Amino acid sequence: METNVGNKGNNNRNIKNETKRYALIDGLNIAFARNDRKARLIDILSTKLSLKDRFDIVEIIIDASARYALDDKKNFDILVGGSKIIMCPAGIDCDDLIWARSKSLVAKGHEVTIVSNDMFPVRRAVIDNLDVSNLAVSIFPDGDIYFLKRNSKNANKNKNSYEPEFPTYLTTMSCSLVPTS
Repeated sequence: METNVGNKGNNNRNIKNETKRYALIDGLNIAFARNDRKARLIDILSTKLSLKDRFDIVEIIIDASARYALDDKKNFDILVGGSKIIMCPAGIDCDDLIWARSKSLVAKGHEVTIVSNDMFPVRRAVIDNLDVSNLAVSIFPDGDIYFLKRNSKNANKNKNSYEPEFPTYLTTMSCSLVPTS
């Protein structure tokens, strides 16, 4: 298996077992990361932008209900229409789609990190014995984004407690991205 991870200059996509690093963003969860009860599209896009240098592929997956919750419906519809954001079908839990995508990517030999403040990635990783990472996100009023890595490898499989390691990964970036139409 070729492990040329992070080499974005390699345009040869015919290599079968090329390992890639994926970040799957739980969109609506991250839209509410400022804890002020406002769902911001800009926070989802800024999170994606800040992760692009650390991952080969960053995907945004979002609940169908996001259309009613987000502050910028026009640009949201443009991004969904252009396949920049993957919207779950109505009635499908976004967590389930993210987990199905994660399992599929890991089975193909890729590395997966789920970007979400939910605990489902840690719990499901332990239950399914799947090597998937989780980044929790906090966005401060000034727009700084902080990522903290939760580690499911240290979770006690015999208890209902999942104690993540904090902080093993911490970075910040200013949210200054303006969505484009």
